[in-house]
Amino acid sequence: MISALDVWSMGEGRGAPTIYRTLKAFNDAGHTVHLVLPSPARGRASRSPDGLASLEHVRVHHVPRLLSPKPNRPPHNLARAWNKLQLAVLFPLLAAWEGRRILRREKIDVLYGYEVHGVLAASLLRRVKPIPLVTRFQGTILNQALRSPLSLARKVDHVIALKAPADLCMMTDDGTLGDVTLEWLNPSSRQRLRFWRNGIDLERFRPTSDEEAAAARKSLGIATGVPVVMAVSRLVWWKRQERVVRVWPQVMAKRPDAQLVLVGDGEERPRLEEMARALGVDGNVRFAGAVRQDEVLRYLQAADIFVSVNDLSNAGNPLMEAAACGKAIVTLNNGSTARLVEDGVTGILLAPDDDAALAGAILLLVEDGAQRRRLQEQARQFALENFWSWEERLAAEVQAVRQLVPEHSEQGT
Repeated sequence: MISALDVWSMGEGRGAPTIYRTLKAFNDAGHTVHLVLPSPARGRASRSPDGLASLEHVRVHHVPRLLSPKPNRPPHNLARAWNKLQLAVLFPLLAAWEGRRILRREKIDVLYGYEVHGVLAASLLRRVKPIPLVTRFQGTILNQALRSPLSLARKVDHVIALKAPADLCMMTDDGTLGDVTLEWLNPSSRQRLRFWRNGIDLERFRPTSDEEAAAARKSLGIATGVPVVMAVSRLVWWKRQERVVRVWPQVMAKRPDAQLVLVGDGEERPRLEEMARALGVDGNVRFAGAVRQDEVLRYLQAADIFVSVNDLSNAGNPLMEAAACGKAIVTLNNGSTARLVEDGVTGILLAPDDDAALAGAILLLVEDGAQRRRLQEQARQFALENFWSWEERLAAEVQAVRQLVPEHSEQGT
């Protein structure tokens, strides 16, 4: 497996769990995984990056991380250009070279490229040894650029990766219309595509009792009876958390005690903190920072309303976990978010950048307990009927990848 992404996006145990869970699934199934990654960022342990020491069948190989971005600081233009060059050209070349060394020493049955730049590297490596190739995408940023040649040219690395001739292509159904994008760019992938949502832990993420909510609030220093609105997201530009910070004065005009809790960290945090101060709402906006995955539930237990205001789509794991917890959801009608949230039934869907509507929806659910409870119950029911557990989702992936090996062995490839 080759990935330019860290196993955990916000440090060990913090951020999206997908890469770690994927590695664990193959490890637990008895498969050896040779994982090629950038070297650990400064400040992280080098011996056991991202908590992988417990995965006995995972072998980690590093290539140089030529630029280590400083946390919580937006890169300047030169650094941004260098990052893009590193990811699109240097990382694939270095990772493919490391992969070639592994192929000389080990019996490798499948090449697995994780996300765009891992796919670029794995595609290069396949030219060295033509064994089955799996491409794995967490979604795509390309859908809105499909009809603009200039926009596609700016994202040529993404285009090349999605057009890669893979034996199995896995695209997460995260609302960014990855199936439509692949159909446009790579129609031959149709028969080899697995367009699946991520899994969630339906037993842990469940409705909260009054006692659990009170205990969670006490542990977080939040008073009982205070309306709590929560977002769970990396604080990066495309997550657009300024949308909800921007409307908080309107919410507080009617509910001065209302609390906004932003769970997550990233380069946008200083700007968002400054925005909250400038708007005079910093006393009611809490930045929780990077929270371990096993602690996210406690924050959701303390919340009354879950809000998601990302660009492109809002149908990712945080919204799915909020639905499983039976939270009243306010989100934006972009991408295929409407496949998960039916307006007025399992949540409230809004047009992007309608500040008055966003503030109004939050206040409606703060004030109307009956409406809030109805949406909560229906969100939970939808989750039970439509979401996979992580075990189900990853068992399907392991099986799909495993099927490639005898298929190609019989063909002599």
